[in-house]
Amino acid sequence: MSFQPIPDKTQVRSELIGTHLQRYELLEKIGDGANGAVYRAKHADTGQEAAIKVTREAVSEREVRAATYLKHPGVAEVYGLGRLPDGRHYVIMELMHGEGLDWALHRTGTMLVPEAVKVLLAVTEALEVAHRRSVPHGNLKPSSVFLVKKSDDSTQVKLLDFGIASSGAPEPSVENDLQALGVLGFKMLTGRKDVPTPLPRPIAPVLPLVLEELIADLIEAASKLRPKTATEVRAKLEPLRPLPPPVPPELAKTMVPTKVVPPPVPKRSSRAWVLPAALALALLVVAGGVWLFVNPHSSEPEMPVVATPPPEPVVEPRVLEAAPVLEGPNDAKPSLPRSPRQPKVVPVPTEEALEARIDRLEEKLKKLPGDRGDAQHQLNKLKLKLTGSPDEAERREVRRLLDAWEHTHLSRGHWN
Repeated sequence: MSFQPIPDKTQVRSELIGTHLQRYELLEKIGDGANGAVYRAKHADTGQEAAIKVTREAVSEREVRAATYLKHPGVAEVYGLGRLPDGRHYVIMELMHGEGLDWALHRTGTMLVPEAVKVLLAVTEALEVAHRRSVPHGNLKPSSVFLVKKSDDSTQVKLLDFGIASSGAPEPSVENDLQALGVLGFKMLTGRKDVPTPLPRPIAPVLPLVLEELIADLIEAASKLRPKTATEVRAKLEPLRPLPPPVPPELAKTMVPTKVVPPPVPKRSSRAWVLPAALALALLVVAGGVWLFVNPHSSEPEMPVVATPPPEPVVEPRVLEAAPVLEGPNDAKPSLPRSPRQPKVVPVPTEEALEARIDRLEEKLKKLPGDRGDAQHQLNKLKLKLTGSPDEAERREVRRLLDAWEHTHLSRGHWN
């Protein structure tokens, strides 16, 4: 569903402005199209702003409600769904600032290969999460992709309109979503609104062969190399992922490299020998006293020396060197042999537990200041590792990587 942005909102008149839908008051119309409109709204209790899309198109309430549980940075968050008295549906979603991909293509004609690959990767990752939860999109097209303008002038891709189907749209399925993904790539790279049959080759000038073959395999239903899942599509797109932009020289001069300080090595106390030495001396004195009590008239010259040892050997270095042999007070006493300590067995987390943990980490990451795109990208990769019923070894590896991720991004004073 395509909506044209309204440049001068003061001239807009609508019968819905001022009405309330699920505690949201419609304040102004911010987009208009042949089959509906988009309004900016505000919650009466919390003050939260949202976008409410009112549409005359067919709506699958199952897909829309299922989309409310797709907590993914590449999917527009859905707050609610309803129906007006005249039969039109409305969807309450997060308010985003930017433009639809359809209007971006209308303005620029085509997209450069790195920009198109970025959009395809973001949409593929969103579809991968949705398909894993058995939620097909059903109507993927440029107007279903929104380019969010962030405060640092970067762009974030969001997929929206789950369950909102145009007239004549095919039955929602994974296969149809992947074919629509190929059509989306064709339109971004060629600027054409329709896909000709047969597909022209080359699709566009200066196009990487691997990208051209992927788009052709996705569009042509008879292709034997057509990917079956979004995971397979992402694997083929991953080598084409654009590198992050270089840091400007003037900014690089101001950046302070992070110095990794190793943890301090605990030192043995200089007084660690005192207790073992004192215990050894006390045992010698007690043994001598017992011997004198049992043999009071002994003429052997050695025992008086042991019974009354001079104090000097306690502090002489040779006594101190022998003392560390005793590690503690129990070493002087006989003890029963101990069975070896069994290693602690840590259960391997389930796939659901790992996904829930990633969701919690994403919520914490959203609250951190600054751009956390790299950290989010790492979480997205870990989510992908959980696809396809991972075995114990794979889940154990995901847990290890999550521990390292949490230590890197949510510790060192970044998170309280």
